[in-house]
Amino acid sequence: MRSSRKITFPGAVIALACLLLGAASAVCAQTSTDSTLLRSRPMVGGTANMPQHLIRGSQNTDVLRHRDLNGKPCLDIGGYARPLSSTSKLFDHVIAANNACTDLIRAEVCYLGSTQCVPMLLPGHTRKEFILGTTVAKDFRYEFRERF
Repeated sequence: MRSSRKITFPGAVIALACLLLGAASAVCAQTSTDSTLLRSRPMVGGTANMPQHLIRGSQNTDVLRHRDLNGKPCLDIGGYARPLSSTSKLFDHVIAANNACTDLIRAEVCYLGSTQCVPMLLPGHTRKEFILGTTVAKDFRYEFRERF
């Protein structure tokens, strides 16, 4: 007696079709090993040899970001080093985030090229600071991604 069970792998079939056809559709963009987590492309900033300004984000609407009704990115991110005390040679690497929209935004910030990240949860119209790490180095570089 033969079994009439069919084994299907819809995620694998879609991923294979996207690979073979070179399709760049929303369906192909959402096929990943963790389909419940959609992240934006990383945005990079830092304090070493860089002007002290917030990352305003790309005005390109193709970049996956939370945006207001005018198309401006909702989240502004900046970083700075804060000494632990006036005599200390240790610095907290602080990330300041400002959510200018009403939506709750989930994001993560990491040292550039690192996989250890700090999750951020920013309610609408709030500003929060997060400590990324503490080291003897004053300058640092970071990247952040918005989660959807």
